[in-house]
Amino acid sequence: MVGSVTGNDNTVGGGGVYPIADLKDLDGLKAGARNPISMMDGYAFNGAKGYKDSKLALMMLSNMLHDKYHRQTGIAFSSIYPGCIAESPLFREKRPWFRKYFPVFMKFITGGYVGEEEAGQRLFQVMHDPRCSKSGVYWSWNGGPREGRGAEAIEKGGQIAGAGGAGGGWDSIYENDQSDKVLDKRKAEKLWDFATNIVGAEWPEANQPKSPCPTLKVVGLATKFLERREEEKRMAYRPGIDAAPVFAAKKEALFDREIAMIKGIQTKLLGELPENAVKGNMFDGGVASVPRPGTARPVDYTTTLRRA
Repeated sequence: MVGSVTGNDNTVGGGGVYPIADLKDLDGLKAGARNPISMMDGYAFNGAKGYKDSKLALMMLSNMLHDKYHRQTGIAFSSIYPGCIAESPLFREKRPWFRKYFPVFMKFITGGYVGEEEAGQRLFQVMHDPRCSKSGVYWSWNGGPREGRGAEAIEKGGQIAGAGGAGGGWDSIYENDQSDKVLDKRKAEKLWDFATNIVGAEWPEANQPKSPCPTLKVVGLATKFLERREEEKRMAYRPGIDAAPVFAAKKEALFDREIAMIKGIQTKLLGELPENAVKGNMFDGGVASVPRPGTARPVDYTTTLRRA
């Protein structure tokens, strides 16, 4: 994925030049990104910001592809910043003075300029250089902010291959730092979901490698059967979320039957309870009615014993 320093706001080019890439809450994508919606954040159109936002989104998408599919496919998913291609049609709608002097500024002052051919070579390098087989990386080139400039640059019109702040030659490639916005996994998930819904993309399951052990397959089948049965029971009712279920009364009745069966077995094995154990009391062998402490209300201990 071709990213950009302008979408990575932890640099001067991305964080110090208005407008700053920021997808906000992705309201434009969430709403379907149909006309008149023109920005991913849902707000008014700004061409420069739209470009920077798209670079930020591409870098986030590259990281999502890495997280989902690198281990199972072996494919390396990366983003790159090839440099500032200042004479491309990218700036075709800018004012004439900007189109004339911006390339000069990038060639002789910042050294960030690269031509289209050199940018293409850098893209080729990331696809073929064994050093670039690592996945989840944001690649850049760095040869120093003014390397190769001066008289030689003037003689060649600033066309110094492999020099400048945009990076050095083939051997100066390195893993660049990604900004917090690029590494925001929650927003990346939202970006993935909204964009997928808009374009109707179908992605393969992001399955991680599994053990080929035959025991795992056999045990796994049995476990799935048990899990399905137990989960059906567990998910029949959500305490504190769903209304009290009807089956709770049935369970109570079931417990009543079980208790009655247990009491019946106890009676057969131990015999009936003595009469005075049910009607008698510790005071006079009859029904006891004594005031409850602190009140004048009597307590019927016979009823209490029966309840017990």
